[in-house]
Amino acid sequence: MESGKEIKLVGISDRFRAIATFRNDSQDLCREFEVDSQDRSTVMSVACRSGDEWRVSFAVVAPGDAGGYAPASST
Repeated sequence: MESGKEIKLVGISDRFRAIATFRNDSQDLCREFEVDSQDRSTVMSVACRSGDEWRVSFAVVAPGDAGGYAPASST
């Protein structure tokens, strides 16, 4: 799947979005991606392929309702 593309995951209402593809210091192929869930939360992750396996390097969950906080605008 190309970076910048989005697909609906089969059997559930979650959406997968490929953000970027890159190589890490070990030259493993890595993908940055996001999954938007039905509960409006978003999981932001990076996974790298090592041999025949994909391993998630890290994942962060942004809750669907962060209490309405937004940083002040500079404009």
